Amino acid sequence: MSVLTTNLILMQSTRRILLGGGVMKRASLFEALRAQTKARLNGYLTNPPHDGDLVDVIMPPGLGERAGPLGALALALDADRAV
Repeated sequence: MSVLTTNLILMQSTRRILLGGGVMKRASLFEALRAQTKARLNGYLTNPPHDGDLVDVIMPPGLGERAGPLGALALALDADRAV
């Protein structure tokens, strides 16, 4: 997973990566993933937010388990407004 997060940061200039789902409910996985991603970056990026501990980059979604259903509803509302 740290390969994915590292590639997203380097190739897409990603400022935030939200990871959810059953396995990611364990907070310790976020700490380990951030540490591995930082090790893979190896100081390559020197500007915020990628130069620190990546707490503001790799995180769970703010809506928790409701992110999927509420996100789908938000997309449907936006699509309805566009018509």
